[in-house]
Amino acid sequence: MSEYSGCSRSSVCAPPCLTGQPSFVVHREEFAFFKRMKEQKNVYRTRFVELKQAKDEAKYLTQLVDNGRRRLISGFEAWYKERYGGAESEPDLGPAVDETGEVLDYGEQFDKMEMEKITSEDPDSVSFYNATKSVASRKNRPAMSQKGKNKY
Repeated sequence: MSEYSGCSRSSVCAPPCLTGQPSFVVHREEFAFFKRMKEQKNVYRTRFVELKQAKDEAKYLTQLVDNGRRRLISGFEAWYKERYGGAESEPDLGPAVDETGEVLDYGEQFDKMEMEKITSEDPDSVSFYNATKSVASRKNRPAMSQKGKNKY
């Protein structure tokens, strides 16, 4: 009598382990599940490789487009320079800085430029300008209560 004779028709018996431990039974549903899982893993691997290849191709084509764009722009600039002559480009002034060397944002640059204009046109009106600006900024702030806290 074989060691597999105790197996029913609805299951598939695995051979005993080499260590001499008893064999285990894998039912047909489990076997079908593991077989399907293995097939799905193979499908996943195949599709993953295809995806990687598609991404690599997209990256390569993007580089080709960028290179073509650069060549087109440089060719146009060369043609324009040859046809109409080279225009002098504006010097790169870099970021605007104040007297201490701090970089100014756009609002600060505007304020500085406005103050320089006022100072150059009428130096005596700087005090009036500062007072007007101070009053205008107070109007935009929320009112304070008597204890110094916001009403909101």
